Amino acid sequence: GLVRPMLDELLDTTGLGKWFDATVSADDVQAHKPAPDTFLKAAEWLAVDPQACQVYEDGDPGIQAALAAGMHIVDVR
Repeated sequence: GLVRPMLDELLDTTGLGKWFDATVSADDVQAHKPAPDTFLKAAEWLAVDPQACQVYEDGDPGIQAALAAGMHIVDVR
């Protein structure tokens, strides 16, 4: 896929990568938002129960995905 390399380069170039223990791109999952796969993959990689996760989202598909994953949601719009 094309998204993972772009994400990794962006995080490396900006120095922001050090602030994340895990990142999930569209290349890392089969089903995209509003499916919960992206958020569930992040919880899996962090070894955290999805119900213990807090999601900050700015779009309806992401909010639907987080809720479907059983996570707490903050709509930042």
